[in-house]
Amino acid sequence: MFEREQILLETRMQEDDGTGPKKTAQGLTLWETRKVNEQNLNEMKMRMHEHVTKKAQEFRQLKTEVRHEVLKEDEYVLEEKKQEVLRQRDIKKIIKTEQKAELDRNIQVFLHLNKEEKGLRRELCDKQSELQFKERYLKRVNVRHQHKTLAMKKEENEKFIGSFA
Repeated sequence: MFEREQILLETRMQEDDGTGPKKTAQGLTLWETRKVNEQNLNEMKMRMHEHVTKKAQEFRQLKTEVRHEVLKEDEYVLEEKKQEVLRQRDIKKIIKTEQKAELDRNIQVFLHLNKEEKGLRRELCDKQSELQFKERYLKRVNVRHQHKTLAMKKEENEKFIGSFA
């Protein structure tokens, strides 16, 4: 901007002298017009550069914000999955402890029934031994009774035969 004003000032001074170059319809010389055009082009380039830089910066900010939001969302999803895994683990632990408790109860019932069965078997063996003893006793008693009966029959036969003699 400063150069432009300086150029305009110099051309006015030359106009006043009448020694300056020929002027265009706008009152500027060709060289001044070219300089003004170059200056305008440079200003447009600067504005364009600033605009592109600004848009690039906005894009970078937007990109980082989106990236940050995506990371947050990923963290949230990851946290949900972790919670789900923890819930599943807790459920598995509960199921496992319940199964173990049921197995322990079943084992205890089995052991109790096994003890009862042993006791009943022992009792059965005792009763069988007692029964065998009684059967042997009855056989002996029966044999004695048979011997007595046989002896009595012999005696009767002898008495009967002795009554004839």
